[in-house]
Amino acid sequence: MFMEFCGDKPLLAAHNASFDTTMINEVCKRQDISFDYTYIDTLVLCQAMLPNMGRHKLNLVAKQLKLGKFDHHHASDDAYMLARIYIELVKRLMDKGMESISQIDEFAGEVETKKLRSYHQIILVRNQAGMKNLYKLISMSNLKYFYKNPLIPKSELIKHREGLLFGSACEAGELFQALLNKRPDDVVERLA
Repeated sequence: MFMEFCGDKPLLAAHNASFDTTMINEVCKRQDISFDYTYIDTLVLCQAMLPNMGRHKLNLVAKQLKLGKFDHHHASDDAYMLARIYIELVKRLMDKGMESISQIDEFAGEVETKKLRSYHQIILVRNQAGMKNLYKLISMSNLKYFYKNPLIPKSELIKHREGLLFGSACEAGELFQALLNKRPDDVVERLA
């Protein structure tokens, strides 16, 4: 019934979409239904467009955007408020010159990497170049990206990967968390 409600290839919006899509994917898998909808995570959109907010919970974003009160954590009220938030954010992007939803990354701005969810990572050194890169990463993680703990964005790991081996880490690693949260197989394979 949900898929019928969504219609043919719609664009879905969800606040913290990985949570909702994980649940939808799991149910679809049990029903042998394909879930290949495109979705926008309004949590990430809010983090990019409202960087001065400390937390981007749905009720806090609604308050920040002065969209009125609502009965938070009630499905229909949350969905209605999310639609209003999405419309407000898209209007702001259109005011900046966005003409197509495919330009959303270009106009929304950068998400502050310090506030994104972080995962554990194992990094092993293979050679002298790896040692030099590991020292760079450790310095950056403590000086440039420190937020409660030393952090290293994936973009920096990729940029400085020469001479390093990366492992999936413990249960706090991204791969292990994807498995625990029953993420789709293609997501798990990409992470691996």
